[in-house]
Parts: sequence; structure tokens; C-alpha cells
Amino acid sequence: MAETILWNDSYLNTVIYPISSSIMFGYYTGSEEFISDAPKAAKWCTRRLGYPVMDIELNQEHLYTAFEEAITEYSSQVLQFTIRENMMSILGKPIDETSENYIDLSSEVVIPSLAQMIEISDEYGQEADVGGNIRWKKGYLIITSSLQEYDINERWAVPHEDGEALEIKRIYHQEPVAFGYGISGVYNAPGVLGSSGGGTTVGTLSEFGWEGMAAGGMTATGLTYTVMPVYEDLLRMQTIELNFQVRRSGYGFEMRNNILRLFPVPQGTFQLWFDYILKKDRMQGSSSGSINNAFGTGSVATNIGNAPFENMDYDTINDPGRRWIYKYTLACVKETLGEIRSKYSEIPIPDSTITLNGAELKSEAEQTKDRLITELREDLERTSTETQMEIQANNAENLERVITKVPMKLFIG
Repeated sequence: MAETILWNDSYLNTVIYPISSSIMFGYYTGSEEFISDAPKAAKWCTRRLGYPVMDIELNQEHLYTAFEEAITEYSSQVLQFTIRENMMSILGKPIDETSENYIDLSSEVVIPSLAQMIEISDEYGQEADVGGNIRWKKGYLIITSSLQEYDINERWAVPHEDGEALEIKRIYHQEPVAFGYGISGVYNAPGVLGSSGGGTTVGTLSEFGWEGMAAGGMTATGLTYTVMPVYEDLLRMQTIELNFQVRRSGYGFEMRNNILRLFPVPQGTFQLWFDYILKKDRMQGSSSGSINNAFGTGSVATNIGNAPFENMDYDTINDPGRRWIYKYTLACVKETLGEIRSKYSEIPIPDSTITLNGAELKSEAEQTKDRLITELREDLERTSTETQMEIQANNAENLERVITKVPMKLFIG
């Protein structure tokens, strides 16, 4: 049977038992405050367990390891909350320490960024052809007289895209538009840039309130114009385009599974153009792809597991945080001591037996650790951006109610 090791305060002599060789990972051995606090935490824990009145079956390695574990657990809980709170701003940050853009965010303030929101917006803009990361391509079909149905996959995807699946975005099949547009809804070539001369037909410039910009236009008659918001001009342009496509064009089409059916039946041979994307590009054109390209694939933060956060510097942890660490250290020490004492629940002595409290120590340690982590997480949640904004809003409302109770002085001039 191995000799039982009992705690002795001589273990605190770091000359005989250096701390650097008594802990497992050595995360904090470069901190002078850690080297100073480790023996104090060990001595405090043994006193809480009954030493020197009671024997403690531990050595310095057990206590220093528990102290290191407590600091690491505290750092992990705090940094995990920080990552969750700022994940949208962290995605895309360099994780390669050799990169000139690398920043250890555990010691920096995470500046909010709209990069991810813009990337998400680009994906919606992709569908309207006003943004996104997927390239729109153009193709065409040779339309034959009297042939109404065309298989786009067979006629374009197979010969030009190696048979890759296509997603058709736009078909250019409408009656050619005449030049100009008047507010009466008829085509008007003379009225495109202003008055038609007789003043009876108003053209595009007048339609959009721009007639004063035309040389010799309506300003010559002494009339003025009002500058309207830009969105009104955009809505008018959409109205004109839809008017051409719906009211004045009998052209149309149906498409199911990239089988195109044209209306009316073609009466001649011509090229019909269309826009399309490759479906594989949609799957590969995610938001993260464009960010990865900036630093190189695989070298940026993509999830909570590779966010550029390192263990907190023990020197920067404040007193409330260190108090939590001391309590968690004691819980870890109790758990270890309980595990050791659980090996032999009873020790025979002359005319009696000694019952050890290993199970009780382990149970108490587990409950304490769970309680400490729960309290820490609740404190962290109270510091979230959402919670802090709610607190500020409530403070503003309460302050407003207080101010309304302040008597207003009457001024008599």
C-alpha cells in the first residue's frame, strides 16, 4: 500500500516545491500575482478543510492544480459569454497569430461591426440582382419559327456548363419598346426630352419634374417645377417598365423545370437571351466565403470554437473575480479530497473503525461548483447589451417621472 501523503505547510515553500512544476498546464506561471496568490489560496483551502487540527490527504500539486483550474473556468465562462454577445462582429476576424491583422480579443474591446449584416443583406439583394456573391451569367436560345417549347438544360446547360443545374433568373421576352413615353400612356418620340413644341404633349422630363433641365424646354414659358424625392422617380420608372410589359405587350412565357414555353408562338428565328446562375454557386456562395477570401480560407473565425480568444491574464482579473476563483478552488479541492477518501470509506483501528467523509465532500463540491457557475452566468447575463439597454430605458423613464414632480417656479416680469 502506498504511503499516505498528508498536507504540511512546508509545501508552501516554493523553493523546495516550485509552483511551475506543481501545476499541469502552466497557463499563468508568467504572472507574478499568480505565483504570489497560489500559496495563499492553497493555505486558505487547507484551513477551510480543518488543517492543522485535521489531516488533509493532499499535497501542493493538488491545490495548485485546483487553483489553475478555477482561474481557467472563470476565464472560460467570461470569454464564452463575450463571444456569444459579439458573435456577429467576431466572424471573419483573423485567427492566425502570425497574421498582421491578428488581435487577441480577450484583452480588447470588440467593436460592433455591420459586416455580417451587410453580407446577409447582399444575399437578399442577390435575388434582385443588386448585390450578393453569386455571379449572374447570360445565355441564349435560338428560337425557331413555330416551335413553342425549349429545354434550357439540354440546349444551354449541357453544351456550355457541363450539364450543371441552372437556376433561371430572368427571361428577356417582351415586345420591343418604342422610343419615348408620354403621361397619356402613348408612345411619343418628340416628347421624350420635353415639350413636343405645341405644348400639348408632355414628355419624360415633365413626367419626372425635370423639364427645367431641357434646353428651350418648358422654362421658356415661365413655368417652374418641383424637385420630388428620388424614390418617387424610381417608382415612376417601375410603373413605366411594368406598363410596357403588362399593358402593351402580348408577349409572355411559362417555365417549369427549365422547360420554357413561349407566347405567342414564334413566327421567326431569333436569339432569346436569359440570365441564370449555377445552383452549385448558390450553395458555395455563402456569406463567409467572401470574408474568407480577404485573409485566406480557414484563417478566420467561423464559429465559437475558433474565435480568437485566449485565456484571461490573471493580473487583469479584479477582486470580485478572484473571490469567485478562491471559492471555486476550494470546491475543486474538496472534490479531489473526496475522491481520495472515497477509496476507503472505513479505516479499521483498535476496537473501532473510522468512517471517512469522501462521498459527502464530493457531493458538496459538485453543488458548490454548480451554484458558482450559475451565479456567474446570471451576473454575465445582467451585463448583456440587451439587458443594459433595458436598464437605461427604465432609468430614463423613472428619471422623467421624478422630474415631473419638481415644482416649477413662476416668473413674473
